[in-house]
Amino acid sequence: MSHPDFELYDNVGRSTEQISAYRTNRPTADDLHRWAAYNAKQFTDALTIEDAGQSITAWTHQLYRVRTTAEFQAVAQAVLGDGHSGLGELHQFLETAAEWCERNQEPDIAAPTRRSSR
Repeated sequence: MSHPDFELYDNVGRSTEQISAYRTNRPTADDLHRWAAYNAKQFTDALTIEDAGQSITAWTHQLYRVRTTAEFQAVAQAVLGDGHSGLGELHQFLETAAEWCERNQEPDIAAPTRRSSR
């Protein structure tokens, strides 16, 4: 695989995975993630939705305010409950992502994504 970021000049500071990847001319998982982020930058810069992790962080902060079991149940139900809970929406996202990977001939990505949704 030819990519300018994959051209290593020496092994100083490189992990065993990086050295092995260079020798076999195969990028590491970190390389692939970094390249994908770079290639999708125009798309992701145009997204108008907040960072996905921020919405769950707000619910996590609510746990610090909880004083009763009823209050805890209300927060936990919002995140873990059925329907449109945080967990339910995450499950739907993972299922949809796995289906996209399968339709686009990415079985190595689809399988672990589908396992994560269970």
